[in-house]
Amino acid sequence: MSCRSGSILVVLAAMLALGQQLANGKTDDDSECLPKVSKKRLVYCESITVGNISLATQKFPSILGVTFKSKFFSGLQRVRTRDGWQFRKSGQSILKYPPEFSLILEPLVGVQGNQLPDPLMPQAAVHLPPEMEPRRVVVRWLDSSGRVLAEKSSELQEVVEPWTELRQPSIWYWTTITGVDEGLVSDLELSVMGKGNALLGKLRGQL
Repeated sequence: MSCRSGSILVVLAAMLALGQQLANGKTDDDSECLPKVSKKRLVYCESITVGNISLATQKFPSILGVTFKSKFFSGLQRVRTRDGWQFRKSGQSILKYPPEFSLILEPLVGVQGNQLPDPLMPQAAVHLPPEMEPRRVVVRWLDSSGRVLAEKSSELQEVVEPWTELRQPSIWYWTTITGVDEGLVSDLELSVMGKGNALLGKLRGQL
């Protein structure tokens, strides 16, 4: 096979992958973007991994990955200064969250017993039992003393991507958070509610 033929095949494969993402309503806008980390600076991509929520139960232990996504976050820098952490973008100080961003919860792994899956092997989508399916999320912004500055509650929608020749199937839950007028340096508390408004898990952290 010539180099030219190989290049054409690579381009075709990329186009097929993009077409499949569009067909399923999801695009990896920053799929090749990796956050840049140093001791004094962190540069974000469009998607920010906030943390993980453990859904540990005796029947079905699992982990939910929590992600905030918005074009606003792309290129946002978290910089350590003498006065603490600050956020900057294009040389300008950024104080508050965007008017709107997506919140995504994805079951990362289902653990059977004490055995963890091989991280080098592709994993099938994690199907949570009905009683553990996320139905609603509550996000609180806190000050350094733990006082609640703002709270947003939103229903979650389930998204199921089928198995394709290009990638493993995927299941995640998402919602849109709007109207946040809080500082990026605020602490976060995120609670995930299930059937009957039962608390499934909670995360405390920062961007």
